[in-house]
Amino acid sequence: MKKKNRMIIFTAVLSMFVLLACGLLDTAREIADFAGEVKDFQENVEVGQPVDDKGGSTDKNKPQEVSGKDLEGFPLYPGSVRTFYISLTEGDSKATQLIYEVPKLPEETLDYYQEEMEKHGWEITSSMHWGADSYYLVAEGDDGKEIILTIGESNFPDYTHLVVQANH
Repeated sequence: MKKKNRMIIFTAVLSMFVLLACGLLDTAREIADFAGEVKDFQENVEVGQPVDDKGGSTDKNKPQEVSGKDLEGFPLYPGSVRTFYISLTEGDSKATQLIYEVPKLPEETLDYYQEEMEKHGWEITSSMHWGADSYYLVAEGDDGKEIILTIGESNFPDYTHLVVQANH
C-alpha cells in the first residue's frame, strides 16, 4: 500500500509541475507579447526630454525647455518655452501635444493667436472662454489639419500656459 500511495503522490506532484510549467509558458508568452507591444509603442512615440542649457536653470520661477519639434505652420509667440512634447505616429496618422509657457498674460496670448493663426492659414472654427483667464480655440488649416489651443494661467509668474494639440 505504501508503494501505491507514493506513486499516487508522485503522479500528483508531477501533474502539478506540468500544470505550473504550462501556466508559466502562457505567462511568458503574454510577457513577450506585451514587450512587443511596448517596443512598437516606443518606435511610434517621441517624448521631449529636458534640454541641457549648460548647467541647467535652477530658477524655479522659470520654465525648463524640453526637446521636440514645433508644429510646422504654427505661429509661436516669441520667447515661448516648450515644456512638454509628445508625438504618436500610427500609420499615416500623427497626433502631437505640446505645452508652452508664453511670456504674456492669458488675454494677450489669446489676442495674439486669434490674429496670427489667421495670418498663417488657420481658420478658427470654435472658441470658448471660461473662468477668469481660460480660453479654448479650435482651428482648421488649409490642408484639413485640426489644431486645438487651450490657454490659461501658468504656475510660472509672468507666463501663460498654452496647450497645443494637433491631429495630422
